[in-house]
Amino acid sequence: MPSEMASWTRQNPSRDYRDLHVEKLPDLILALDIVSGNSLRARMSGAAADGLYSANYGVVLNASSTIMRARAAQVCKLWDEAFVGFTSYDDSGDLVEGRPANPYAAQTDLREEPESEFVTSLQTLAFSGERLLFGTLFGGEQDEIALFREDLAQILARDNLRIRFDSELFLPWPMMCLRPADLPGLSQDTPDELFQRFLGHRHRIEQTGDAHPTTAAPTTLTACPRVSLNQDLRIDMEGRTAKNKVVDALKDGTEYRGRTHRHEFLQALADPGFSEHLTYFWCHGSFERDGPEAPYLVIRLTDNIAIHAGDVHDRRDDMGTDTPFQPFIILNACHASAGGGEADRAHLGRAFILSGARGVLGPQIGMPQVFAAEYAHRFISRYLRSDETAGEIALALARYFADQLRNPLGIAYSLHCGMDTRLTRARVTASGHEQEIAA
Repeated sequence: MPSEMASWTRQNPSRDYRDLHVEKLPDLILALDIVSGNSLRARMSGAAADGLYSANYGVVLNASSTIMRARAAQVCKLWDEAFVGFTSYDDSGDLVEGRPANPYAAQTDLREEPESEFVTSLQTLAFSGERLLFGTLFGGEQDEIALFREDLAQILARDNLRIRFDSELFLPWPMMCLRPADLPGLSQDTPDELFQRFLGHRHRIEQTGDAHPTTAAPTTLTACPRVSLNQDLRIDMEGRTAKNKVVDALKDGTEYRGRTHRHEFLQALADPGFSEHLTYFWCHGSFERDGPEAPYLVIRLTDNIAIHAGDVHDRRDDMGTDTPFQPFIILNACHASAGGGEADRAHLGRAFILSGARGVLGPQIGMPQVFAAEYAHRFISRYLRSDETAGEIALALARYFADQLRNPLGIAYSLHCGMDTRLTRARVTASGHEQEIAA
């Protein structure tokens, strides 16, 4: 006797094909492959490299990954010591009366600082960035290296490119610099001309590696973005920074969550339904070591208990990528975007991205709290209320602080993926239905 077969209908039967997210390729992709142990091979591709000989061939470099990690760490330390930690003394060796002990760290607007002194500091940073890129990474007189180096310089001397540095070797790309000869006509003795040499002032930049967002399209948002502030309440208890303005920006027109303890964040992270669109951390970060093991990045909230990449893997690895976990993450913690030496593969930002995050933004140096809060306020306000991408905002802010306030610290923020990430918003129509309006 005929009987009706049980059946069901999938709500989205072609999801794995329909939701493939096709992105616009960057103007330049510079890949650094670690081969034969510590050796490096460089390759370039993209429309900006069309017609150049070096776009057809890779080149094995003289620099090793070990050397580059050490030199990159030295450049970041120089920024910490020669700029953030800069101290002005008088002719007697005493602190200049009436001036902060660390004037470049104590304020965001540096226009009133003595220009000759400031230019000297900026020249120091520019020279270190130039040597890291052209003296160490692409140093050498072999014909194939010299040709690749000059082709790359020709591309980087252009303006407003979208550049992806694709490598497991994390380097402070925005802090690297062109040589004076690459920009003829600049005297190199004014702040405005020196700023133009920094890659982070010229281009939109992201670094990728084996950790990159999944191929699934970004989730469609509700009309009210979900955001969180994960913070260490002990930071700036005196109220010297713009941190309260950051909180206001996060709460304005959003579904807001505040967390101050490790267990609160990890409990949320373990929820398969975690669907925040912007996750912001305001806390301390540092590289730590357990015995002989490689150092790894940890961040700490108010309870001062470490949060590290292993915590993310433990709570997200078994969930796969078919989850609503697609936040853009701002780790406003010292060294949050710096490579961890031999611990690159255990990096916290990498763990977030492997779990589904669309990108991670953070500083590569010990960022002063006053500047960090002001940068976060401006970035978050634009990201939540415009259709600009994270890469567009990062470049705009690097230029704003440098060109308007004579402050290079915006250049020290780096994107781990996410250059083209923007807030995908929806509006509620008159019938009450959500309609996608931005992607």
